[in-house]
Amino acid sequence: NNQTIHAHPGTEMSAALWQNLHLVHETQGQQSIATIRWELYSCKADKGTNIPHHITKLQELQGWLYEMGDIIPDPQFQAILLTLLPTSWDSYT
Repeated sequence: NNQTIHAHPGTEMSAALWQNLHLVHETQGQQSIATIRWELYSCKADKGTNIPHHITKLQELQGWLYEMGDIIPDPQFQAILLTLLPTSWDSYT
């Protein structure tokens, strides 16, 4: 459905969407949620990081968690995003 597709930004190809959905729906245990949360919180961007790509990666992780029933509200996601941007982005935030 559209909600599922929007939870996985950057996956225009059906094979990529299927891979994401398979990952989420095959591994819904608490260990999987903890692993994805750890990846989300530790995904710090360096100075040379492609920021749009970085944001897409974070949104992808948020989408996986959403699919697993672990919802991160937008204000909390924004706070996570701001803490994971490099210091060179401080003037933008």
